[in-house]
Amino acid sequence: MLRCMNTDALGNFSRSELEEAGFAGFVPLLTLDPTLVPREHGVYAVLRTSTDAPQYLVESLAGRRINHTVTIEDLTSGWLD
Repeated sequence: MLRCMNTDALGNFSRSELEEAGFAGFVPLLTLDPTLVPREHGVYAVLRTSTDAPQYLVESLAGRRINHTVTIEDLTSGWLD
């Protein structure tokens, strides 16, 4: 289970700092079995280890009835290094 026990220990959110703060259970997103994701309330983290610029889809795959697509410019302007 991914839980943060000590938020004071978090600096730049590296894996070692997340582990030190009590996070556990790191799983590559592409291999994550959605049925194993806890349904409990809590703090969960997605750790991106690449330093390459992110690549965005032109059209969102989220939602079936509503188009959740936003512009590449909006996504880029919201990205934090």
